[in-house]
Amino acid sequence: MIDQLLREAAEAAPELPFLLSPRSRLSYAEALAECERVAAALQALPDEALACQLPDSVALVTLLLGAAMAGKPLLPLGTHLDPEVVATLTASLGINTVLNEPPAAGTSSAACCPAPLWLLTSGTAGPPKRVSYDWDDLAAQVPRTGTTIDRRWLLAYRLSHFAGIQMLTHVLVNRQTLVIPTSDAVADAIDAARRFGVTHLS
Repeated sequence: MIDQLLREAAEAAPELPFLLSPRSRLSYAEALAECERVAAALQALPDEALACQLPDSVALVTLLLGAAMAGKPLLPLGTHLDPEVVATLTASLGINTVLNEPPAAGTSSAACCPAPLWLLTSGTAGPPKRVSYDWDDLAAQVPRTGTTIDRRWLLAYRLSHFAGIQMLTHVLVNRQTLVIPTSDAVADAIDAARRFGVTHLS
């Protein structure tokens, strides 16, 4: 399970950087604590499924993983989508709540079955459609590097896209580090790569 991967990494290498950005950073142990806090806050919500519209950030990663731990399917939406489009999309999917910021602090979360991740298709062949992904299936497809070498990956795709989720999953499965630029701008990507010593780009 995706939460078990995070727990095992936090136990084996608690101080290892998991998420780095110019605005925030979390070790594996800190990320686990934050994901558990987010999961507890999400479990307190009455919604069975949620959407979110946050920029790529440390907060978005902990929200994605926290939602899985909370048993709440979550649909991340790009920040480029205007409110009318978001309202139409979420209404068509029966989603009533769109989070625009991390949820308020929770207490403790109850164990539950991990929820799937929802993503939208690109819409190039018609209206965007929701696709459901099982986190465990995503993790099972990741090649294990079998090395403890410090590898730092630059997030080059949005986390609302499948490629971005693949990169996040690869980093988590192999206990590596994900570097998240402040924005999609090339200058911000270069700045983050230099600041945090990025070693890999996909």
